[in-house]
Amino acid sequence: MLSPLASAQNSPITTIDVPGAVWTLSVSINAAGAIAGSYSDDIAYHGFLRDRNGNFTTYDAPGQSLIEPKCINPGETVTGNYSGHGFLRAPDGTFTTFDVPVAINGTFPISINTAGAITGPF
Repeated sequence: MLSPLASAQNSPITTIDVPGAVWTLSVSINAAGAIAGSYSDDIAYHGFLRDRNGNFTTYDAPGQSLIEPKCINPGETVTGNYSGHGFLRAPDGTFTTFDVPVAINGTFPISINTAGAITGPF
């Protein structure tokens, strides 16, 4: 039986590059193989979703140039932050901003589960 480390060492490595990006940062993958992350085009930072077939969908926060996706759940809902605000990006592209009322330094979600519950150091 292979250990998880040995198994990972024998797995293929896939390079993720958003077309036109100066750099790409993958931050979360779900069980279906969809990947969430961010990238820069030398003008601004943007979010991306890469489906298991390698197709990219890119998105931005409303009027902002810095977005940091943190987690993608099995339903391909992404959560993260921009400029101290939390966000949800639904699979249909709907972008929802939220703020925790008692958060002194901003809202920074880091995980979302199948049911849509979000955690983070609020």
